Amino acid sequence: NGAVMISGPQDECIDCPEGTTFWIDDEYASSPDTPYTALAQGSEPLFDVMSDNWMRMKTANADINWVSPVAQSTGFGLKTTKEDAYETPLFTDVDFAATSTCGGKLHCSVAIDDSVPHIKTTDDETFYLYEATVWPSILTAASGKKVAKQGKAKKLRKRN
Repeated sequence: NGAVMISGPQDECIDCPEGTTFWIDDEYASSPDTPYTALAQGSEPLFDVMSDNWMRMKTANADINWVSPVAQSTGFGLKTTKEDAYETPLFTDVDFAATSTCGGKLHCSVAIDDSVPHIKTTDDETFYLYEATVWPSILTAASGKKVAKQGKAKKLRKRN
């Protein structure tokens, strides 16, 4: 039903005159009740581009479910709720896994591959950190299941 944006959108207009608009500034064909969720690594190189795009999306489509397009931190990712994911885009500052073979380690660390922070048992059973609450939250919030708007997002923290 909805849209889950993992580490994106990263679209930008490079070397364009100030005020240039592109697809992100247009109204979307989705209905006003289409939920959007987003997750990014707060230290990845294009985080500011994504943040700007979330702002532009909310400006272009006031009906987007986010109370605020300013991303909130997931902390360690152990207490993120579907309400958190519904109210604002999310970011994490948890570092990528030491096992990462990805070129953009921070970028890859929010999607399931060897970059995702995890713990492992001695018999090689792996638990990915975002499996606890972050991924379920963004998927549930975007699934179209009703999530009440809280009116004011908590834990708001703007990136520098």
